[in-house]
Amino acid sequence: MKKIISAFLAASMLTGSIAAFAADFDIGAKFTDTENAAAKAETEKLYEARPHNLKQAEDLSRGLVAVPSGDGILVSWRYLGTDSASAHAEISRNGEYIADVYDTTNYFDANGKSGDKYSIIMFRGNTDVGFEEGECVAWDKEYLSIPVVQYDKGDYIVDDASVGDLDGDGEYEYIVRRTPADYFNKLNVDESGKVIDTRDAYPLVEAYELDGTHLWTLNIGKNEACEIDVNFLVY
Repeated sequence: MKKIISAFLAASMLTGSIAAFAADFDIGAKFTDTENAAAKAETEKLYEARPHNLKQAEDLSRGLVAVPSGDGILVSWRYLGTDSASAHAEISRNGEYIADVYDTTNYFDANGKSGDKYSIIMFRGNTDVGFEEGECVAWDKEYLSIPVVQYDKGDYIVDDASVGDLDGDGEYEYIVRRTPADYFNKLNVDESGKVIDTRDAYPLVEAYELDGTHLWTLNIGKNEACEIDVNFLVY
């Protein structure tokens, strides 16, 4: 019972804090109801005419990756929605066959090392003809560091991320939210409740390739006074 009361009080305090924050920064007061009735009707019409029996899926590659793990290399790949239950993989290292894998989508190579080149050939059932191939080079660490653009102002940090195939090449791109490290130090409220905004950098949403290639940046600008309100959905 004490836990329930404590949780209720905590929730009440949090709600009050959010309301106070919103009031301080006048959040919501600048928005008006400008619904476009014609556009809404058109959207509803499109929704009603949507295909009902089609499965939506990304057209992704195998995502083959080889990562150091203990005293060897862990090789992993995707099982796709178009694969049959009898599909299996043939794994090779540096051009030499090492294993057939039937019941999982990873293989631990105790003899592998960083820099080794791994390849995969997928088979359906017990056929001798492979229907898909992929290759990768084993990483030198158990993680991959992706460089991001550096800016003169903001001292940006990355504090949220998602993935999605943005350009249709079958590989995931990485979408990140970046916030200036001193963001809240430059947002204050005076005694009258007026916001004193001395920010010179604002939250960003950016997209990168796995190798760090920068695709685009969305600068959120002064629209938000709290970085947790800058949410994004990738699909």
